[in-house]
Amino acid sequence: MPRTPGLLALICSACATSAGLRADGNGGTASDLLGTGRGIDHVGIFVRDLEATGRVYSETLGFTIYPGGSFPDGIRSSGLMFSTSYVELLTVDAEQATGQALARAEFLQRHQGAVFLALHVSSAEDTAAFLRKRGFDVAEPQGGSVAPQGTQEPLPELFQIVSFPANTDPAELFFIGYNQPPEESSRTEDESFARFRRHPNTAKRLASVRVAVKDKERAAKTYEAMGLPASRKMEVKTMGAKACEVKAGDGWILLLQPDDPGGRTARFLSQRGEGIIGISIEVSSLATARKHLESNAKHEFPNYDGLYGNSILIPSELALGLAIEMFEK
Repeated sequence: MPRTPGLLALICSACATSAGLRADGNGGTASDLLGTGRGIDHVGIFVRDLEATGRVYSETLGFTIYPGGSFPDGIRSSGLMFSTSYVELLTVDAEQATGQALARAEFLQRHQGAVFLALHVSSAEDTAAFLRKRGFDVAEPQGGSVAPQGTQEPLPELFQIVSFPANTDPAELFFIGYNQPPEESSRTEDESFARFRRHPNTAKRLASVRVAVKDKERAAKTYEAMGLPASRKMEVKTMGAKACEVKAGDGWILLLQPDDPGGRTARFLSQRGEGIIGISIEVSSLATARKHLESNAKHEFPNYDGLYGNSILIPSELALGLAIEMFEK
């Protein structure tokens, strides 16, 4: 089962919106899959040293780090919180690892980087039923929680997830529905939580997740079968790839197939195989983000005309296994 998330109690789970949902080629719509869910919710990035990674993401990249929590299987988390999405940083305490955490520990012996993608849905049960009707083998929704940092007892069940028993998708995708009642969502806007959404680099939201694939057409068909429509095709020169964009609620999944043997996507596939190679984060001021980066990373970040606006790219070597694009509309 995919990694259950660790910042959920503090994310505004009642802020789901339906945006740009349209019919797919199989007679269903993304709204049938997501309900009124917002789609792109979070990615999980596994790193060897959670505290050191937090310092890099904070001091060098300009994010505010939320302290996170821990899970019974030996996984600990922290992360980057936005208004309706987040990036989860995770590590494994090898001596306490059990179950799925053992596989994550094995991954960390060879790599660091993003492992899974979660899409927000309004009803985990409805999503599971919809996927079964489309021929996908999914289990009953499973609930989960997390013990916030500094505590031993987990909070009451916070979420339910729907996952695939096998690697149906190269991004290791799962769907998440939050149990928090709408009337309680106002507590997530309390100043003690809101401060974690303010980032020196002006980051606003996780807009797109980039997935390296061997065959973008075949991968797109898998997503379309789930009810997520493929849209435009384009070239992404910064990644040395041709791409197919899949609409996922308020955001996008970008499927990258290498067309440059020496490019970033080809290198990633040769080292890790198919999986999440990067993300795109919208910022309020690209000039501010760039100034912070160049001042602290001692590295130049040239602007380019990206898919979603004026952009800069933080290479995976600097962001510990994940290429991060920042863009301003």
